[in-house]
Amino acid sequence: MARTITTQAIVLRAAAYRDHHRILTLFSPQYGQLTAAAHGALGAKSKLRAASVPYASGEYVLSGASERLSVVSFAPDAQYYGAMTDYDAIVHAGVLGAFCQCVILPDQGAPGLYALLLEALAYLNFGDYPARTVLCAYLLRMLDEAGFAPAIQQCMCCGAQRGWPMLEFESGGLCCRKCRPNACALPRGGPAFLRQARQGQIGALTAQDAAQLAEALLKYAQDALGQPLRAAALLDTAGPTNS
Repeated sequence: MARTITTQAIVLRAAAYRDHHRILTLFSPQYGQLTAAAHGALGAKSKLRAASVPYASGEYVLSGASERLSVVSFAPDAQYYGAMTDYDAIVHAGVLGAFCQCVILPDQGAPGLYALLLEALAYLNFGDYPARTVLCAYLLRMLDEAGFAPAIQQCMCCGAQRGWPMLEFESGGLCCRKCRPNACALPRGGPAFLRQARQGQIGALTAQDAAQLAEALLKYAQDALGQPLRAAALLDTAGPTNS
């Protein structure tokens, strides 16, 4: 049965279809993951062109059967992220978007996760924080929102609060090198940064520490999801994002 949906949404993926169309994977706070066709979106004068690029955000009107929705109209948000041009911002947004795409389900709203992705896109576009630092802060908060929150107060194996910190999904969060020598090592300031992020604050990290913390969080996230985040492979192509 045909239906019409009006919803805020973010484009997580846009795939070309035939000569002039795009198939969009949308993240709606009310409806979760939606797939919709943007007919004629690749045309030079198409009114749907702005609606059919990655990280476009705004109000979408969709119509059609449940599995064959089409974009009828689009009104961009005041802060529109579809025009993102900075390569580093695009790469880091892609990792967070890929995480969301793995977590959200059709017809199951996820307003908290949606709000976090919007916040992260704002920081990546307009904020003063380096992209890798934003990735670390928001990947932790997305893990929390998705039900994969790591414990970050003490070693989950022996309870120690000192020693070189490690992170492991199997252990449920932080662990010490003595207990889990093969876990991912965190930088010395990693646990403090994560505790700040959990409170909605973004702390300072050096480029080296941000890279190390991001690697550990991505390993934790991929183990939690049970699948790789392929977008993370592009992080190696991004330039230095921290100073």
